[in-house]
Order: sequence, then structure tokens, then C-alpha cells
Amino acid sequence: MKTIYPAKAAQKIIAITLLSFMLGLTHAAPPDEPQNVVSVNESVNLVSPKSQNGIDYLSGGIGDEELAAIKQAARDYNLHLTFSEGRSNAYTSDIRLTINRVRGKNLLSLEQVGPLVYIKLPAGQYDITADLEGRAQKRRVTVGSKASKNVQFHWNASEETLSR
Repeated sequence: MKTIYPAKAAQKIIAITLLSFMLGLTHAAPPDEPQNVVSVNESVNLVSPKSQNGIDYLSGGIGDEELAAIKQAARDYNLHLTFSEGRSNAYTSDIRLTINRVRGKNLLSLEQVGPLVYIKLPAGQYDITADLEGRAQKRRVTVGSKASKNVQFHWNASEETLSR
């Protein structure tokens, strides 16, 4: 299970950057070399669109850049799923996700997705099952063709976590 605490991740990145600087592991680019700049188009590539059974989707949101990239693409997807756990509502990934049409066909069966999953579905009614470490939750949702539908799945802390 991967639980992501955005503040702790940022602290870790800052600590590594400071340590690298102190150890002289970084260097400044000469004036005639371009500086490392990430454009909006490059940030979108952090989360690449995927497809299964003709259904397009995005999965990601780990770290600030990936979170920004996936949220930037949100308008192109009409179902937005968010996965979190614990008292702090920490984002979580490693979700097993299935989406079926009501009374029928399986459209998506995904492994290790999250913490955000954006899906482009035809208008209709769907049964969604999200499973985190054998703890499944189900939702029935109606998705329209224009406005996006936001659905959140939250798990309380597991017994293993509570006993620590």
C-alpha cells in the first residue's frame, strides 16, 4: 500500500535538495545553456492517458507536479475518482478498480491505480468497485455527457495501522 502525505513528500524533496546542494552535487548551467524549465505540455506528460476497452482514463496524482498535471486534464474526463484513507484523509494508491455498466458489461478492470483516476465514459449508469487491500467499496453512479461526476472512496485506517 502506498499512502501519500503531500506535506511529508515536500519536506523530503526539500531535504534531499538541501543535502545535494551542501554536498556540491548540483551545478549551475553556464549562461549559454538553457535552464531546466518544465513547460505545461511536459507536465501533462507526467500522467499519460491510457485506454482499455475503448475507455480513456488517467491515473496518478502522486507529488505536486503529477497532481497539477492530472488536475489540468480534468475537464476532458467526466468521471473523477479520488481515493483516500485514515483520519488525515491521505491520498492512497494501489487500488484495484472495476467499472461495469449496470446490468452488464465490464468496461474497466485496473490494478494499482490512484490516488486520482479520471475516466471518459459514455453517458449512463455504472457500478464502481474500488478495493484497497481486500477492503472493497461499491458505488452506483450516473454519468452525464457534459458535467463531470466526482466520487470519493475513503477507507478508515486498517487494524494493522491502528495497532502501531
